[in-house]
Amino acid sequence: MAASEGENPLHPGIAVLTAWMASDTPLIDRLNYVDQATVHNSEGPGPGVATVVGLVKLGQRLVHDLAVASGAEDTEAWARDYLQRLSLELHNRPDADGG
Repeated sequence: MAASEGENPLHPGIAVLTAWMASDTPLIDRLNYVDQATVHNSEGPGPGVATVVGLVKLGQRLVHDLAVASGAEDTEAWARDYLQRLSLELHNRPDADGG
C-alpha cells in the first residue's frame, strides 16, 4: 500500500477509497482491506502511514476541486468553511455516515 519511489503519494489513498466505495464488496471485506492498508500491514508502520497520508492528500485534492467547481475565488478559505460546515452538520446529526 505504500507509495513506491516515484509514485504519486495520492495513489495509496485512491486505492483504499476505490476499494471502500466498491458497493458490490461486502462491508467486512472492505473493512479488512482498509485495516490491512493502514494498521495491520505486513510491511511495518510505514505503509500504513503512507496510506493515511495518501487519503488526506486525496481529500485535500477533492475539496480543492469542489471549491474550484463551486466558483470559489479563494479556494483555501472556501475549503476551510466547507469542512467547518460539514463538521458541524455531522456533529449535529450523529447518525449521518457521510455516504
